[in-house]
Amino acid sequence: MFDHSQIPPEVFAAVFEIGILTWDIQFLPPLRLVSKAWNDIIMTTPHLWGIITIHKDTDFRRTEYQIIRAKESPLAISVQARMNMPPYKIIRMLVSLARNWRCAEVSIRLLVRCRWSDLRGSLETLKLTSTGMQHILPENFFNLDDEPAFRRPPRLRSLTAVGLSKEWVLPLLSPAITYFELCHRDESVVTHQLADTLTYLQKTPNVSDLKLDGVRHVVDRDLPADFQRPVRLAKLITLKLDGVLYPSTLLCKLSAPVLQTLAVHRAPVQYEDEYGVYGRAYERRLLHPDLQPLSPFFTQWSDGAFLPEKLHTLVLEDCLQVQDVAFLIGWLARLPNLVRLTLWDDAIAPAAEDEEETNVIRALASPDGARRHAGGGGWLCPALMQLRIATDLRVADLVPLARARGGRYVQPNSAAVPPKRLRYLEAPLCPCGSEEEIELLRGLVDEVRCVCLSCQFELAL
Repeated sequence: MFDHSQIPPEVFAAVFEIGILTWDIQFLPPLRLVSKAWNDIIMTTPHLWGIITIHKDTDFRRTEYQIIRAKESPLAISVQARMNMPPYKIIRMLVSLARNWRCAEVSIRLLVRCRWSDLRGSLETLKLTSTGMQHILPENFFNLDDEPAFRRPPRLRSLTAVGLSKEWVLPLLSPAITYFELCHRDESVVTHQLADTLTYLQKTPNVSDLKLDGVRHVVDRDLPADFQRPVRLAKLITLKLDGVLYPSTLLCKLSAPVLQTLAVHRAPVQYEDEYGVYGRAYERRLLHPDLQPLSPFFTQWSDGAFLPEKLHTLVLEDCLQVQDVAFLIGWLARLPNLVRLTLWDDAIAPAAEDEEETNVIRALASPDGARRHAGGGGWLCPALMQLRIATDLRVADLVPLARARGGRYVQPNSAAVPPKRLRYLEAPLCPCGSEEEIELLRGLVDEVRCVCLSCQFELAL
């Protein structure tokens, strides 16, 4: 029989910590009853009690006891953004321990009870939410006059800014930031200057993980001189844009040579209303139609100075226009290390013609699909192993692709090295093909998944 005493207490403490992060501090009391050893570990490990989560059902008597038990250990504090403020006594206890905060998920109205000078030397992860409190001025919190007196940069490594104004975001940024998320979805920030986003990125040159969510850019065609050259993010590995207005304009202002994952989801369009006589009749027209296509981005990032040669994951969802597809294929021809490709866009099907320059599926199935590449010919994305595609297609069109990328296809009299075997294929199959065609596809690819509504996005064929 296995002896649990052989497991070091530190391992149990780490497991208990995961449980608290998942189920709150109420996870601990039952564990104390399991054995004396577990009780001793829990009662002698202060940082377990330093994981403090406050929500609408919180028992504040338990929270008070928890803060006392945490002593001087690092604190990870999470306060539900849209709930009423905790009791004053709890706030006072937390603020008095501000120098021990390591992680915090709080709103502006709680954070302003502290001072940045107390937090900057310990706080490593911050998710800050406005909750409609942009009118709260940050001057007293930051006390920027004292900033030159600090010898070391802030310890903040991860920042998620939800609905914050520029006055709140800028002072929190530094070269120490490696994760940065800017979220304006469902918040009172309606528009946001592109120059402000670029300023944020200039102040975080070492960011490795960047996410913009719901940022509706106002594009100034005459950007300041500081942005005439692209912002170089030399360490950026993951870039995700979700619901960002004019993503192509933003991407053309960035250089990310070591980027490995790029995802662009649901690029919105913006209209303006043109009113007629007496304001009774109006016509909606697209605002800045020249800024909608992604083709300028594909063209620029095909250049050797911008090409992310290590890119292995690409996701494009509801962001393409028909004229973009040819430029997309030209860019894919320059991505030999791409392993995972997701194309969920209605523009893919209308662009499909007999020529591979505008037909993604046909280009991926051809040994000469990369003919637009400067080298002339070869497989498009030869390392591709996972393909997710959703558009108006036919299963019969996917069969040649799956057969060609089965790891066995070699064109007669060709010295071309075959591509890697396609291991995973996801597409709306049921409405686009017969059972025989789907069964044939299943025999060519290790895993085939249908994403039609009748399969409820779950049926693995």
